[in-house]
Amino acid sequence: MAYIPGATPDDSAFTEGASGVTVVGGVYQPTLADLTAGQSAALRVTQRRAAHTNLRDGSGNEIGTSILPLRVDPTGGTAQPIKPCSVTLQDISGTIATDATAQLLADANAGRIYLLIQNVSDADLWFNFTTAAVADQPSIRLPMGSPPFVMEASIVSTEAIWIIGASAGQAYTAKQCSTTPPVQTGFSSLFAFWIGGGGA
Repeated sequence: MAYIPGATPDDSAFTEGASGVTVVGGVYQPTLADLTAGQSAALRVTQRRAAHTNLRDGSGNEIGTSILPLRVDPTGGTAQPIKPCSVTLQDISGTIATDATAQLLADANAGRIYLLIQNVSDADLWFNFTTAAVADQPSIRLPMGSPPFVMEASIVSTEAIWIIGASAGQAYTAKQCSTTPPVQTGFSSLFAFWIGGGGA
């Protein structure tokens, strides 16, 4: 590497406000043309005077975009999103069909990634996973007027969900979303609900 007269040599002492440095140049231009073999050019900088960088593959294609997202899986077999998933909520809201009798709120769903249950009635509700709910432990109590119960992020049960209330007609709001649309099979002759499409 050639030495430029007046520049500070590499690995030398530096005194702030006194030692000289060679300014590294760059150009701010969002639409710079691509270079061809053998051409020289100034480095591109941002509007804030930082060195402009972006990630590109071996062919020069920009990656980390919506078209070419970043991949972190070692085998390349599974796409890895770079932003939260966009999903369609499935409405599984309903009402208690029979006084003090547990009913199925939602079947087991291996693809479930979000769950919300809210008591919108004027009395307590209880719900449980896998086994029929009872108005006591180990079921989970949803008091009248309480905030909704929500499961998301890294902890979401994929089990069947049961619910119970003291009186027929007690209403609840429930939503879930899945990586694949669930297939509901556990219909009761006393209780049924509409199936909405869960989106990926």
